[in-house]
Amino acid sequence: MDDSIAPAIVKKVFPKGTELCLNGVADSLRSRFWMIPGKGGEPRWILPHEPEYALPVLNQWRPYDFFSRIKWKCLLAAYRRKSLGCIPGVLPLRVSVPVKSNWEHLGWSSDGFPVPVIYIGTPGQRRKAVLGLIQPQDRKVASIGKVPLGHSANLAINHEVDILDTLAKEKPGRAPRNLFVDRGKGFATQEFFPGRSSDRFLTESHMTFLADLAVPGETTSLREAAEYLGRQIKACDRIAPETRAVLERVLEEIDDPSPLPVVWEHGDFAPWNIKKATDGSLRAIDWESSSRKGLPLFDMVFFHSMQMFLFGDKELFPKAFREFSRQYLARLEIQPLLKIKIIKACIARDWLRCHESENLPRAVFLIRMLSSLRLDMA
Repeated sequence: MDDSIAPAIVKKVFPKGTELCLNGVADSLRSRFWMIPGKGGEPRWILPHEPEYALPVLNQWRPYDFFSRIKWKCLLAAYRRKSLGCIPGVLPLRVSVPVKSNWEHLGWSSDGFPVPVIYIGTPGQRRKAVLGLIQPQDRKVASIGKVPLGHSANLAINHEVDILDTLAKEKPGRAPRNLFVDRGKGFATQEFFPGRSSDRFLTESHMTFLADLAVPGETTSLREAAEYLGRQIKACDRIAPETRAVLERVLEEIDDPSPLPVVWEHGDFAPWNIKKATDGSLRAIDWESSSRKGLPLFDMVFFHSMQMFLFGDKELFPKAFREFSRQYLARLEIQPLLKIKIIKACIARDWLRCHESENLPRAVFLIRMLSSLRLDMA
């Protein structure tokens, strides 16, 4: 496993003066952790040695493909039996925290020190560590912390802070509340939402959640979206001629002045970012890619297209998508004939994001999706 990321995480997450020793002998249970690899050997989790601290976070984690679920269940079973050291690639860590220290850098003001459960994001400019800060007295998750690791992660975390502040006023209860922020360092702490992650399939609850994100009294149009996309695409370098031809055709097709309601756009509306509460209602986390002036249907299209990309789903628009997108348009009083145009605009916007962030495999997938769309499909 590439353990070079561990010192950087310890330096940012733990109090000043904390020392890290890989494969060290711990002087107490509270100083002992495990580093768990993900795909490709990259560190994915840093977990406290004692499982009762981490299980409140891990039990809500939900891998979606079959083999990942099996591996996850085996990992949890070994963790509960305190046998993680028997799993290849898992490394013990010793973290020595100074006696006179505090966790104010993460906004911690409760009695005692938190026990961190650390998830390490995938490599990239927006890479971050997400912390479940556990209250040691009752082993409950007190809050969720975010610490930047990639070059652009600071901007993304600060953007989410701004979004959450506005959502708390305009759409309370749909997103976590901010608890603490250090904008200079890009550190933020927010409310913890208990509950399992969403199923992979669209339901009426998903549709209702998204329909309720409409911004009253504000409108946009497909023409406005086409003009924006046209400017951005024109400024893009390194677009293959066949890709540019597909995009130019789409821009012509979506040029429509009909008014559309503006919606809050989550931007990463995938099952792992949607929490299902005990009463069945949905709430969303990870609003770093969001916008207050979004296009209707973007999140619903993203929900489906991302899973097609990751899991190889074959059906372009399954029955559930067709039905709930129809209900969504009716709720927002959008003409059904605009549906395929809106879908094309949403996929084109998603392509632009992927192109700009150099997510080339997904960009290629989205162009193929755009090329295969027909009027009768959605």
